[in-house]
Amino acid sequence: MDADGRPVGGSMVQQLQLSIQNMETVIRQAGYDPANIVRLTFYTTSMPDFFRAYPSVVSWFQGHQLTPSSTLVQVVALAYPELSVEIEATVVR
Repeated sequence: MDADGRPVGGSMVQQLQLSIQNMETVIRQAGYDPANIVRLTFYTTSMPDFFRAYPSVVSWFQGHQLTPSSTLVQVVALAYPELSVEIEATVVR
């Protein structure tokens, strides 16, 4: 989603990068840091596309020295047809 709450299409890499940026922004606005992430759940409409794009997620993990528990779930669709990935984070202090 963009800053105005509109769905953004694009490649899986682009959507993953934007989702991670949005997640980090929300976490920081809540007074936390990415280091407070303990669990991530990824929802995707395409496992093959997700795994091709996954190195961008790994580099973000490495950049923040994160090793959260994570789950990957394939779904038929997300809230908007343009979307191919959604990330849910659990953050603790």
